[in-house]
Amino acid sequence: MMDINLNSMKKIFLLLTVVSVFLSSCSQAEPEIYKEKYGSLLYYTAKDKIANLFVEDKPNQQVLIQVGVTTKSSVDRFFNVMIDPSSTATSNQYVIDGASLKIPANSYLGYIKVTGDFNNVLTTGSSLVIKLVSMDGGVIAGFDNIFTLNLFKKCTITDASLFDGTYKVTADQWEDYAVDAEVPVVYDPAFGTNKFKILATNNAYLKNAATAYMIATVDFSKGTVAISANELFDYGTSKVTISGTGTINTCTGSMNLKVNYGSSASNQTLNLVKK
Repeated sequence: MMDINLNSMKKIFLLLTVVSVFLSSCSQAEPEIYKEKYGSLLYYTAKDKIANLFVEDKPNQQVLIQVGVTTKSSVDRFFNVMIDPSSTATSNQYVIDGASLKIPANSYLGYIKVTGDFNNVLTTGSSLVIKLVSMDGGVIAGFDNIFTLNLFKKCTITDASLFDGTYKVTADQWEDYAVDAEVPVVYDPAFGTNKFKILATNNAYLKNAATAYMIATVDFSKGTVAISANELFDYGTSKVTISGTGTINTCTGSMNLKVNYGSSASNQTLNLVKK
């Protein structure tokens, strides 16, 4: 009796092992069945789905946005994109190269080539939201199918003479000037290429307005400026030493300064925009 039971148990064990192997094989084949049924999936490969393009006044100011597919093909596969309505970039700020919208044969990867237009991109920036919409021989993934490219104009002023001109005051915490008051900025070749004068000619509170001026020394690599003066600013009741720091916009020439007026006041905002 014992021998019969053992043999029966062996048969049952062998049968269960065969069934287990069969079920395991079916389970491993499911991904291939899925791909065959639904085709290849197209998606953006970048982790964050967002990037910045700083557009300079030079040729080929462009970026390549990578896309990927889940299966290879023996032929080129073309895909289509659309600009999402949430975009703030206007059509004259960029060009999408239609010829770049493909997955080459025998490859998992492709690229969307976007070129920025320096003359129309804004220094304040704009967003281009690109949505994948269709692909030959495949479908768009239900995930990672939207990419945001932020476009910014980047200028590199390397000569202080380009600041020469008339500026308008947008803010003056010390209240030497009213908003929209005009301030002359003058370049003096004797100063070299990284300094210019901010004249006090229109400052009604100064006794020496005709001769006094701030000196701005620019670090073009950092977009910063250091402020000093050629003489004490004479307010009648007191004469103060001028110093300070600030930042400059190397596209527009605008300045955001923090000025120290002796011991009377420090870090006083003085913002100037070129007319």
